[in-house]
Amino acid sequence: ENEPLGVRDDALEAVVFPNPSGRYVEVQSPVESPIRILSVGGELVLKSTTNAKIDAASLRSGLYLIQLPDGRLLKFVKR
Repeated sequence: ENEPLGVRDDALEAVVFPNPSGRYVEVQSPVESPIRILSVGGELVLKSTTNAKIDAASLRSGLYLIQLPDGRLLKFVKR
């Protein structure tokens, strides 16, 4: 089940896929922006940008949060 999980408002629309992810995960948005990938405990595990293929191979299986520039969070599962 690779259903996109998204957040939308007037300023920013972002979608993370595939979700759950394997080796790669991507966050698409109309504007390239910096993002932070956090563990569920809030620890920073990766930095990247939207619209980039993110190599998630180093991440352990589990739930992760993607912090958008406005502070909102998207969730994804790493298999």
